[in-house]
Amino acid sequence: MPLGPIAYGPFHAEFHFKRVDAAFKNALVQFLTVQLLPQMEEPYFDSGGSLVACFDESRFCGPLSAVRDRYRLEFHFRREDGTDEIKVDIEFDEPRGTFRPVGGNPLYLLTRKRLEHRRYVVGTIEALCRQLETGQAKTGTCPICGLEVCTESSPGSFSVRCKADCFDYEFSREVDTKGVRRGHFYVREEGREIGQGLTSDFLSD
Repeated sequence: MPLGPIAYGPFHAEFHFKRVDAAFKNALVQFLTVQLLPQMEEPYFDSGGSLVACFDESRFCGPLSAVRDRYRLEFHFRREDGTDEIKVDIEFDEPRGTFRPVGGNPLYLLTRKRLEHRRYVVGTIEALCRQLETGQAKTGTCPICGLEVCTESSPGSFSVRCKADCFDYEFSREVDTKGVRRGHFYVREEGREIGQGLTSDFLSD
C-alpha cells in the first residue's frame, strides 16, 4: 500500500512557501518510501502525516542559515488494533534534492513488535540487576548479545554493564525523600540509545 497524504505547513516564512514545491514533496515521499515504509511489520489500512518547519521565521532563513531546511515530521500507520507513529526532525539537502534525519541516525518506527521486544529486554535486564544486587546471582549474561556482564559494587552505588555496551545500569544505594533511587539505565536498541535518569520506566521513549 502506498503512503497516505502529507499535510504541509502552515508556513509563515516566504522561504518555505517557495521551498515546498513539487520536487520537494516528491523527494519526501521517496525518502519515506525507502527509509520508513519497510519498517512496517503488520498490515495497515491508513497512513498519513504532516510536515512543518522547525524554524519558520524569515530571520532563520538567510542564505547562510544552517537551520532553514529543518522540518518536523509526524507520520502514522493505522492498524486494525492500534497505531504506529513517528515524530522526528529531518532536513532537506538542497544540492542533492534529498532528505536525511537530523543527527545522522536512521528513521526508527517504534512498532508494536519493537515495543514488545523492548519491554521484554528491559524487564529481563532489570530482573538480572536485582538478582545481582541482592546476591541471588553471582554473575549473568546480557540478554541482547549473550556476553557476561560486569558488576561493580560499593557502599554507595551499584552498577551492571554489558561488555559490548548493550546496556548500562547504575544506581545509588540510597533512596531520596520521594522514594527514588538516583541513577541511570540505558539500553542500546538497533544502534539507538534509549533510557533516562531516575527510573527505568521509559518504555514509550
